[in-house]
Amino acid sequence: MTPLERLHFIRQLHHWSAALIDVGRYPFRRAEIFPPVVTASGLVSPPLVLWINRQSLQAGGVIFLSDTDSEPRDAARCARALGINYFIFWTPRNLTLWEQATAAHPPHAVWECPAPQPQQIDDFQLLLTEVFDQFRQRLIPGAISDADLSPDYFATLCYHTLLSIRQPLREALRVARGANTSPPNLHPAHAAFSWSIAILLGALARQIDEQRSAGAISVAELLAEQLSPFRDALTTGIALPDAVQTVIRQLEHRLRQLGWGTDRQRAAATLEQWINVCSPLLNRTSAWIEPLPASEKRLLVNLPTVAPCDISIAPPPLHAATTLYRLLDSNDGACAQSFAWSGLTSESFTTVVASLPRQLFSPFNFRATEGQAVLHRTWPSRRFSLPAQTPAWIYHGLALLAVPCNDGAFFLELPEEWLTPPASAPFIELINRHYQLTELCLADHRRQRLKLYRTIVAGPVVVTGDHGPRHLPADAEQPLTASRLRLALSAADDLWEALATGKLTPPLEKSDQRHTLAAETTLFCSSACGKFLAPFLDDAELMPLPPFDLLALFTGATNTADIEKAEHELYRRLDMRPFDWPPLRQHQDVGGGKRRPLRLPRTKILDELQLAAHAEGLPRFPHQYLYDYYKPALKRYTFSGPLEQQGEFFGCIQLQDPHGKRIDVDHLSTAVALQLASHLSEKEVSLPEDIAILARIVRRYRNDLATLRNRLQDLAHRHLDDHRQANRLVAEVWAQLPLPPLKLLDKINTID
Repeated sequence: MTPLERLHFIRQLHHWSAALIDVGRYPFRRAEIFPPVVTASGLVSPPLVLWINRQSLQAGGVIFLSDTDSEPRDAARCARALGINYFIFWTPRNLTLWEQATAAHPPHAVWECPAPQPQQIDDFQLLLTEVFDQFRQRLIPGAISDADLSPDYFATLCYHTLLSIRQPLREALRVARGANTSPPNLHPAHAAFSWSIAILLGALARQIDEQRSAGAISVAELLAEQLSPFRDALTTGIALPDAVQTVIRQLEHRLRQLGWGTDRQRAAATLEQWINVCSPLLNRTSAWIEPLPASEKRLLVNLPTVAPCDISIAPPPLHAATTLYRLLDSNDGACAQSFAWSGLTSESFTTVVASLPRQLFSPFNFRATEGQAVLHRTWPSRRFSLPAQTPAWIYHGLALLAVPCNDGAFFLELPEEWLTPPASAPFIELINRHYQLTELCLADHRRQRLKLYRTIVAGPVVVTGDHGPRHLPADAEQPLTASRLRLALSAADDLWEALATGKLTPPLEKSDQRHTLAAETTLFCSSACGKFLAPFLDDAELMPLPPFDLLALFTGATNTADIEKAEHELYRRLDMRPFDWPPLRQHQDVGGGKRRPLRLPRTKILDELQLAAHAEGLPRFPHQYLYDYYKPALKRYTFSGPLEQQGEFFGCIQLQDPHGKRIDVDHLSTAVALQLASHLSEKEVSLPEDIAILARIVRRYRNDLATLRNRLQDLAHRHLDDHRQANRLVAEVWAQLPLPPLKLLDKINTID
C-alpha cells in the first residue's frame, strides 16, 4: 500500500466511523485521524482514535495500520499514553486485537481481511462494525486506573490543552496589536504559544500547591514572580479570553480528579516530557535539564527579550518550566532566576546557567556608559578596554562572569563569534586569570557551550568540535588562547596532532636560523597549510612552523608549482594529508604559475541558486504582509495578465492588461501593488484601502525581493568571476520563481 493509498484508506475509515457514531449505538462521540500523542520517543500520530470525551482525553479505542506483521510495540506505548489497555493493529492480511497494551501477550482476537476489491467494499465496513463492538465491550475493563496512568498520558493531556488555547490567545493578541496596545515587535503566533505555556504552567503549579504541606513555599507564586516581566511586556491591557479560562478550569478539575499532583515523581516525568516536546516547536532550546553539581543556590539567567529570534536561548515560559521541573525533582529552594542582567551582583551563587543571544551591535539606546556602569559594579577592581560598536552580549557575558562565588561553577552558552577578535580578548583574559575552563563544546546553530569553575579543577580542557573530543593541557605556563581553542574545534586530526606534539610550533625569537630562513618562512606562509592556519592566529601570535631542516625544503621555490612540490614533501615527512586551498572556489593551473577559479558545471551552479532561493521561503504578496493588520478594509481588483502602466492623467494612473482591460487608480502605491500582484499568476487581488498600510506592505515586499536578489547574486559571484555571466544565471533562476520580473523590480526601486 502506497502512502497515498494509505491516507485514502484512513480517511475512508474515518468516514465510516463517523457514520457509525451518528447511529447512536456506541458510546463514542468523535473519531479523529492523526491526533498528536506524547510518548517517551516524542510526538506520534495514530491513524484513527475514537474519543469518548476529547476534552478530558478519554479514548475509547485506537486503530493502527502497518504493512508488516511485526509486534506493535510502538502502538502499545501510544495506547498507554491514551489511557487504554487495548488497540487494533490492522495489516493487509488480518486485524489483531491486542490487550494489556504491552504487545508481550498473544493477540486476543484475529480477523481475516477481505481482498481489496471494489465489489467487497461492504466487507470492510462490516469489519469496522465488529471492531466497534469489541471496543464497546472493553471500555470499562480495559481502561487504565487513575493511579496507573503513565506520565505520557498527562503530558498528552497538557499538550492537547496547550493547542486548544493557542488559537484564542493568538486572536486576542491580533486584536490588541490592531489597537496598538501590544508591543509591535511581537509576532502573534510566537507570542501566543509562549503565553499559552505560561498559563498552563500556572495551572500545573496550582495543582502541586494543593498537595504540599501548609507553610511550604507556594510554587504558583514563585512562577508568577518569575514570569511577571514576561507578562508585563506581553499582556498589558489584554484580557484573557473566556474560552481559555474555561479550558484551564477543566484541565485543573481533570488533574485534581486523577490525582496528578499526589505523585511527585510522575509529575516531574510529565513536565520533563512536556518540555522536550514544546522546546522544538518554539525553535529554541530549553535551559539545561542535564544533572548539574549539587548546589545551595543556583541561578538561571534569561535575558529580557520576548521577541522571536533565531538564537538558542530559552524563552521565559520554558525557563519557568525548567524551574518547576527542578522543584519537583527534589531541588526545593535551589533555583533562583533573573530577567534583568543589569541588576545582578555577586551573591555567592554556586552555579550559574546562562545563554547569551547574538546581537550584531548594541542598540542606539544602549550606550557603553551603561555597560561600563554594570561592569564597574560587578568587577569593581577591574577595567575593560572595550572598543566602540562592541556587541551587547559581550557586556552581558562580562557582567555574568562576576556572579558565581569563589568555588562556583558556570555553564555559559555564547555565539560562535566569541572566539574571534576583539570579542575573545576580555573573555580569554578572565578565564586565564579568574576561571578554569574544563569543557568547550559545539551546541546547536554552531553556538558554543563553556563549563567554567572559580576554583582549581584537576584535569585538561576537553574541547569537543567537528572531529570529536580533544584534550588541552591545563598548564599555567602556557595559558589558553583563542587560536588554540579555534584550532581544537575545527582542525583536522593530522594537523592537530602535528600542533599538539610540537611538529609545528612557533619559532623561538632568539633563534638565528629564523632570520636565516626568512624567505622560506614567507613561502611556507603562502602555502595551503599556511593559508589555513593564518585566519586562526591572533595578531600577536607567530605562525607555527615546521622544524628548520624541513623548512629548508622551500629554499629556491620560485613559483606556485615549486611551493606545492615542497609542501607535499613536507606533508610526507610529517605524515599529514595534503590541504585543500582555503578559498571557497577550487583552482586550476593556466601556465606561468598562475591560477584561476575552476568553474563548476552550470547545472550545479543553478541547483545551488535554486536551493538558496527557497532556503528561507519565497515572499508571498500581499497575503503574507497583511498578517500584521487586523481585518483592514480591502478592495478587490480583477485582471487577466500582467498590468502595464499606460500613462497618468491629472493624478489618475492608467493600467492595462494584455486583453485591453483598463484599471484606473489614484495613487502610485496602488499602481505598484497591482503591477506586482499581476505578475504572480493571480487573476484577482484584494488590497488595503488605507494608502498608508498599502505603501508600507509594498515597501516591505520590495525590500524582501532586493534582499533575495542580493543573496543570489552574491552566491553566483562566488563561482563566476564574470559579473555578466553571474547576473544572467541569477536572471534565469529568477524567471523560474513565482516572483515579479527583475525589470519591474529595477523600475519600482527608483520610486520612493
